[in-house]
Amino acid sequence: MVLVLKGFIIGVVVAVPLGPVGLLCFQRLLHEGPQAGLLSGLGAAAADALYACIAGCGLAAFSDFILGQQTVLRLAGGAFLLYLGVRSWQRPFALPSRTFDSEWTQATQGSHRPSRAFLSTFLFTLTNPMLLLIFWALFALLQIPHGWRAIWAVLGVALGSASWWFFLAPLTARWRERLTWRQLHQIQRLAAGLLALFGLWLLFEALAHTFGWSMLHH
Repeated sequence: MVLVLKGFIIGVVVAVPLGPVGLLCFQRLLHEGPQAGLLSGLGAAAADALYACIAGCGLAAFSDFILGQQTVLRLAGGAFLLYLGVRSWQRPFALPSRTFDSEWTQATQGSHRPSRAFLSTFLFTLTNPMLLLIFWALFALLQIPHGWRAIWAVLGVALGSASWWFFLAPLTARWRERLTWRQLHQIQRLAAGLLALFGLWLLFEALAHTFGWSMLHH
């Protein structure tokens, strides 16, 4: 039980900061509704749990492979974010539905199906191998033992990360109801621009890691 509680704390600590993944989920919460945003958050929580499992259970072969592919993963993540940002900026803005039933129908029958919202955020979160280092550090800080006993902490990570999105989705839905169409449109544009900037930064970081030293010497 103690390991589950420690893992829960780690899951919340990792989920709360508004980085690229958090911004993507928040953007979907506002524009596509709480269901799409919640499922996106759960996709991120599943990826967090997977990385926590690799870090905590000592799966060295997987961690070595992931850390060895940092540049490729960052290029993929940056390109994905840039694509989402540009597409979101160019897409005509439609006022989201305000009711649960119609919103869920739009999410399941429209272009943003639940499986797509979950899977896209899950895969994007996996493009951040730094999560492995974060989980290693937090597991060590809270003195969580390595090996298969750590699976209880991994369960806690999944619960903690998911709980944050279960808390944020209805809260954002209530806040969204108070916003005008113009305000939602402006927030949507701001989020799209930030997503694109995050994507450009990840691409620049990955390319600088690959070519930066040789460029500096010429």
